[in-house]
Amino acid sequence: MLYGLVGWHIAIILLVLSPVIVLAIAVPVSYAQGRARRDAGLVTDPAVEPMAIAGFVLAFLVGPAAVVCGLLGRSQVRRSGRAGWGFATYAVFVGWLLTAIQVVAVIGTLTT
Repeated sequence: MLYGLVGWHIAIILLVLSPVIVLAIAVPVSYAQGRARRDAGLVTDPAVEPMAIAGFVLAFLVGPAAVVCGLLGRSQVRRSGRAGWGFATYAVFVGWLLTAIQVVAVIGTLTT
């Protein structure tokens, strides 16, 4: 029935096809839901603060810049009422953590 396919062959086929199947189902549904929301005149989600997103992205790369962008993003979210409080808070937390790890790494490198 499977023409000599071993278990790992089937696993690879399923691994490749599963995202395709999910996208084939999810994409038309999301378009239909978006069209229904527009037709019904429903309010869309608030815009996300760009500084919060920048801090979130920088949290994976540069700690101090993530802290600065995260703090600025939090203050702008509070002032403007936009979304993004979670992104900004994550940027501050991970930015401080990454900064501490970088400081420990530099001190460890200098003392050896």
